[in-house]
Amino acid sequence: ISLRQQGRFGLALRAAAQDVALDDSVSPTVDRASASRMAWAQTLLELGRAREAAAAFEAIAAVPVAYPGRPPLVLPAVAARRRAWCLTLAATAWAAAGDTTRLAALADSVAANGRLSGFGRDQKLAPYVHGLLYAARRDYAAAESAFRAALYSPTDGYTRVNLALARVLRAERRPADAVP
Repeated sequence: ISLRQQGRFGLALRAAAQDVALDDSVSPTVDRASASRMAWAQTLLELGRAREAAAAFEAIAAVPVAYPGRPPLVLPAVAARRRAWCLTLAATAWAAAGDTTRLAALADSVAANGRLSGFGRDQKLAPYVHGLLYAARRDYAAAESAFRAALYSPTDGYTRVNLALARVLRAERRPADAVP
């Protein structure tokens, strides 16, 4: 995270890849949805390798929830939280790649999982995914409405929603409204 925050994405990707390799060498039953894999996928996105990032996030979303050293434990809210979050990250990556064909289906999956999650932010992620689709179609009024519906908090939640809303407001030639 520190390397990414410094803009040192190549080093961040190498560090994340090393962490994934270390995870894999420790145990054949390693969590395929580990923080290392999430960091690797996020760094791919920040490097502009959006299609690879989207595929990685979708793969992580498909991993059953389990805890190391324990039998698989099915906690519907925990599994739904992971799926809603990872599929939202995948949608962000697909939109960054300019490939919006998956967004509608992902929005439906995010909505279904968000409803089951116990985390309030997850229940508001589907409108963000819809907003990405509307913004790509240059339907800025619909995108603005969707992004506003996706806001969980001005400072907490998925802050890319705030960024996406600001970009839409700028596209609508309302830069002063984009500032907050």
